[in-house]
Amino acid sequence: MARQEEAGRSGGGEPQRIPHTPSPVIWPEPPTVDGVGDITVQVVSATTQARLEGVAVALVDAAKSPVLPDWDLKAAMSTTTDVTGTASLRNVPAGVYHLCAQGAGHAEVCEQNLGLVARGKTRLVLSLPEGATLRGVVRGPDGVGMPGVDLELGQWVASMTMHAVTDARGGYAFKGVSPGAVWVVPRTEEGDGERRTTDIPEGARDVPLDISLRPFTQVTFIPVPARGPRRPVELFMPDAVLARDEEGHWQGRVESGLRELAVNGPDVEYSRRKLMLDPGAPNVIRVSYSRVTSRPFIWAPPMASHVPGGYELAGHVAREDGVPVDDFYVSVPERWDGVMRRRCGNSGRNFQRFRFGGSGFVVHPQAEQPQVIYVWTADGRAGSLSLPPAAEHERVVANILLQETGGVTGRLVARDDLQREEFSRQAFVNEERFVVDNRWLGPTFRLDGDGVFILAGLAPGEHHLGGLLSEGEDPSESTRRVTILPGFSTQLGLIPLAPGGPAPPLLPASSN
Repeated sequence: MARQEEAGRSGGGEPQRIPHTPSPVIWPEPPTVDGVGDITVQVVSATTQARLEGVAVALVDAAKSPVLPDWDLKAAMSTTTDVTGTASLRNVPAGVYHLCAQGAGHAEVCEQNLGLVARGKTRLVLSLPEGATLRGVVRGPDGVGMPGVDLELGQWVASMTMHAVTDARGGYAFKGVSPGAVWVVPRTEEGDGERRTTDIPEGARDVPLDISLRPFTQVTFIPVPARGPRRPVELFMPDAVLARDEEGHWQGRVESGLRELAVNGPDVEYSRRKLMLDPGAPNVIRVSYSRVTSRPFIWAPPMASHVPGGYELAGHVAREDGVPVDDFYVSVPERWDGVMRRRCGNSGRNFQRFRFGGSGFVVHPQAEQPQVIYVWTADGRAGSLSLPPAAEHERVVANILLQETGGVTGRLVARDDLQREEFSRQAFVNEERFVVDNRWLGPTFRLDGDGVFILAGLAPGEHHLGGLLSEGEDPSESTRRVTILPGFSTQLGLIPLAPGGPAPPLLPASSN
């Protein structure tokens, strides 16, 4: 049986009175995740705002992939945009997904933790930056271009793999590649070749990568114990397919040259070694392995005997005047993993941020402890709800009214790869990243991989911003002045950062 909670808590988790509304709010039926919904995506160019046709749009189940990026994600559903740049995903099971788009010469963009309720209709716009083109020629051992070679490109900063096939002269091109390290795996009729790597510089438009394949050779690896009886072992060679036969030998056809082989198994010391594989003649190689005789002592913090699971929190969100919102964010405290560790009293809490279309939401906070849930919109309105402990698997219904606060938006210009990597973790929020009037803003913000940020929940009037937005030498102080209007997000423009970024603020408190 669902438990109904009162709404209208706002700011820093402290209970406040619900603002007066012109008339009582008529809330719809509480949403559920028992059913399906629809997602419609408009994909445009971030440079020209032109609608992009032929862009691949993929939906990845967030429960099976809690952290992005991951180059080997498998899409739950996928489609491509039409001539109007629109992609429609119908009858999507309700839940939480990562929605990614890439193609038409544009680099990948993902909306992480996109929530969908039953009978929900989510509409959003993805702006894709122009990407680089990685092009080259795949040549065989004779130096002649090889047609029909399948190529797979992966990146740590992207979640969708890209594929290409070489033309009659062995040429290929990957369009819309994101900046950062990339690797390309060639797949031929003889087998998979070793991956080739390169780096896509920031702002590059055309990057060459020619691939010269070495001859393929047949290999047979015979595991042999250094002493004692034989034990089951696993052999692994990157970018190669090895199969174990009935005798326990591992065989395959692989690209020759200097390759790496890993050995592992129950009670077997993990080891890696480099082997020179000669082309032409079969390579039969004895691979020795050792039994684990002693295990190194590794200290680990104690674990709790019981780690609470989650409960279901469902409800709707409306503005102070009772108008339902149509697009909003929910920040939920990160779940405790049961590790009995010490936490610095001056460190901010971590949250996971979810985005929902319409006005309904369903999230799953951790049970058996008090929770403060933050809700906000891109125009700066925000509110929060303090909840008492709930039992595991309990369903709690709570509708939330947003206060007439405002916000700021802009773009941080990162100066190094470390900052860009931190920005890309957009679904994970630490409340100390932004400072308002020398106090932590809290988790009512988003910061994307390109540096674009949105802050919400600032009371109308003049404020001083710090943390990542600090203008002074001491990032713990709030120095950037801004005037906030209710229900409006003030544009701050481009804000350059020094390499490494400012240190976190020193005052452990939350703002209005």
